[in-house]
This record gives sequence, structure tokens and C-alpha cells, in this order.
Amino acid sequence: MSTEPEQTEDDFQKELIDLFGQEAQEWLGQIHSALAELEGQPDTDRHMQLVDALVRGITSLGGPAATEKQPDVERATFALLPFIDTVKDRTTVTSQDFSTVREQFRLVVTSVTMATGLSLDLGPAQTAPPEPAVDFLTLLNALRRLQDEQSITGSPSRSLIPQVMHRLE
Repeated sequence: MSTEPEQTEDDFQKELIDLFGQEAQEWLGQIHSALAELEGQPDTDRHMQLVDALVRGITSLGGPAATEKQPDVERATFALLPFIDTVKDRTTVTSQDFSTVREQFRLVVTSVTMATGLSLDLGPAQTAPPEPAVDFLTLLNALRRLQDEQSITGSPSRSLIPQVMHRLE
């Protein structure tokens, strides 16, 4: 039989874990949404905003995990940060990079679920978007080569290539 102070302490710990779980679900939802939008290849400014949102969400989840003595959640969450570095540059990020980040994110979700006992509903599992026939970087490099060839051969100067390159960048 437990004494009243022990019962009060257990209730308090349970309440802390419940609060942490609710906060974690909000941060995980924001991370999930930002990652999904990032995979849609937004423009450069939005891309950087989303990367910042990912980092902010990760640190906002990892900090309370440390405070609440949830070392597994803390480790899994902060381990995600180096993977976010792979998606920072929108001109070099690949579908494999996003796949790896999603897999690491699933580890975070699992650790939160195990620590809190909550079932986290983040919507349907993300699937990798289909690969475009030509990725933007390949297209941009091809346009640069074509522009260089035009300047060497003295082709007409009324070209749409600079405008297309600007839009792709």
C-alpha cells in the first residue's frame, strides 16, 4: 500500500507526462506539416522558413524532453538535427534525403509514444513524391550550358534562357 505523499508524487509525475505528451503532439504536428510542405519544393524563401520551423520544432521538443527526464525522446529528437542539414539547400536536396529525414522523424514519434503512452495521430504516413523527369538542378545546369553556347556562337540576344534560369533559381 502506498502512502499519501507517494501517491501525490505519482499523480504529479503522471500529470507532467500528460502535459509533455500534449505539448509533444503539437510540436510533432508542426514538424510533420513543415516536412510535408518542404517536400513539395516551395520557393526559396518559403523553403528557408520551413527549415527554420523544423529546427525550432525539434529544439522545442527536445528541451522539455530533457527537463522532463525523457532521455530517449531527447536523444531521438536532437539526433534529427543533422538530418535537417541535408534538406537546407533546396538545390541539392534529393528524395532520398527526405526519406531519411522522415525515417528519423518516425523514430522521434515512436520515442514520444513510448514515453507518454499516448497514441499520436499525425495523419497519413508520408510517401515520397514522385521523382520529376528532370530535376531542377539538372535543368538549370543544362540552361547554363545552352546560354554559354549561345554567347560563344553569337546567337540572337533575345533569349528567354536568363528569365527561365532566374525562375528556376
